[in-house]
Amino acid sequence: MHQCLTIVEVQHVIFREVLIVDHWDQWAGRATLAGLARTCRTFSDAALDILWEDLPSFAYLIRCLPSSLWKINQTNQRMSFERAMSLSDWEIFFRYSSRVRSISAFPYVNEHSNSCRSLGTDVIFALSRPPHYGPLVPHLKTLVLDSDKESEPLLRLLLTDSLVDATLPFFALHSPTMSIQLTSRCPSLKRLSIRNLSIQTFDDIPDVDKHRIAQETILRLPHSLESLDCTAVRLDEATIAHLSHLPSLTHLTLELQVDLQLENLRPHLTPLAFGSLESLTVAADTLSIVTSFWNSCTSRRDKCHA
Repeated sequence: MHQCLTIVEVQHVIFREVLIVDHWDQWAGRATLAGLARTCRTFSDAALDILWEDLPSFAYLIRCLPSSLWKINQTNQRMSFERAMSLSDWEIFFRYSSRVRSISAFPYVNEHSNSCRSLGTDVIFALSRPPHYGPLVPHLKTLVLDSDKESEPLLRLLLTDSLVDATLPFFALHSPTMSIQLTSRCPSLKRLSIRNLSIQTFDDIPDVDKHRIAQETILRLPHSLESLDCTAVRLDEATIAHLSHLPSLTHLTLELQVDLQLENLRPHLTPLAFGSLESLTVAADTLSIVTSFWNSCTSRRDKCHA
């Protein structure tokens, strides 16, 4: 074997090409990497790094655990645990989760085996109590989460200081606890998209308070934020004014409320407002609100794609 093939960085480049070549059949590419990891000590670590780098589902991490631990209900495709997690189970879990950089937290659809579309409350409860303090996926950079409020305990442990790109449901911002943890644990966050899922959260927080808490969360986001999609949040004048002064914000998607007082917002939209903005997407009930807002952003109209 040529000496250059022992360089880990070279191995990573080659193994990523394996997945690209088999793009239309991701299982073939993954099977190739799994075979390399099992049969060649020189390639094992690098192949595992790429194999686990980008996961389409959080369920993959659970399925790598002993089959005696978990099962999938074939009727509702919900995963549950058959017993408590042992220390050896946790060792296996962290052996693989430490390699993960990107993850979609819950959906899991695999035509070649059992499909898992949701995690049971017992699974969430167990995974929310690791044997030591720290994130479940310590080097996570990208997180896409589509789930309801019952997954909140698990989400807390997926927030890391390495997280750069996050797509989260609305409850992650309107929950006071989650709001504080999102802004304190993710100082490197650069891209945030907030989804307004149709799933009911069944909590006792009035809608007005939910949006107020979400606005306060946005006010505490790091100034290094580059992209924000917050159409799920009813933004007030103060929040929009704050966003207009974020120095790195280049892409913004928001919804303007009917009761938005543009006369209170205009004084804040100085020539320096939205100074780095390149793309602006605005939703509103009436065209007049969009037009008035766009006219207020005169300083960016020559450079911003709307």
